[in-house]
Amino acid sequence: MVDRIYKAAAERNKTVTGKVNLWMAVCEGGEKSVEKIDKGSVTMCYGYKDGNEGKRQGEIVYNKTSENLVEISLVYADLLEKHRELSSIDSINWKQMFVQWANDFETVNEGIDWNHEDYLEKIEKFARHKILEYAGLEG
Repeated sequence: MVDRIYKAAAERNKTVTGKVNLWMAVCEGGEKSVEKIDKGSVTMCYGYKDGNEGKRQGEIVYNKTSENLVEISLVYADLLEKHRELSSIDSINWKQMFVQWANDFETVNEGIDWNHEDYLEKIEKFARHKILEYAGLEG
């Protein structure tokens, strides 16, 4: 599992974090370096640099971005019924992408007056496109 996370992070040149085998995470700027793959190095680290492993990291709040995250997750669940192959992609990758897309949706739609636009229609269309594109089911 760690190899898949490592490879996914290297391919996307992104940071991937998650609770994997005793708080082992794939992250940038960690304490243990690993070999380079295609697009640069990905670093392995164990625990949190600030010593906060096992401690609550903060409370999530309900806001526009968290609402986007929930809506994107619901679209994924709906698509999963029709496209079982979505489940072949590691859930950690999906989680990372959902968070990124929730932020991207806010950036792309900054300044939109939702009193004159259909939020649910727009977020569902956005999420559907991103999910299918990421899975290689839409070009």
